[in-house]
Amino acid sequence: MGANDVLYRLRQQYWVIGGKKTVKSCLSSCRRCREQNARPLVQEIAPLPIERLESCHPFQFVGIDYFGLFLCKVRRIRVKRYGCIFVC
Repeated sequence: MGANDVLYRLRQQYWVIGGKKTVKSCLSSCRRCREQNARPLVQEIAPLPIERLESCHPFQFVGIDYFGLFLCKVRRIRVKRYGCIFVC
């Protein structure tokens, strides 16, 4: 609900001097109102490296990303697992 909505409902019964300014001030200090009216963030994308933009031979540039430790169950036994992603 925005300032105009609150002001409309308020003015059905009362007339507040400097109403719009007062309502905006009240809404800006209200935590719940700020969360409800918040704009979603836009994910910033990092620029690609030059190697990824130029055409080249397969496997000329390779990126490797290791990840893990994942604990997995194999027949009631917990085992450690790691992963590796190759980007060409």
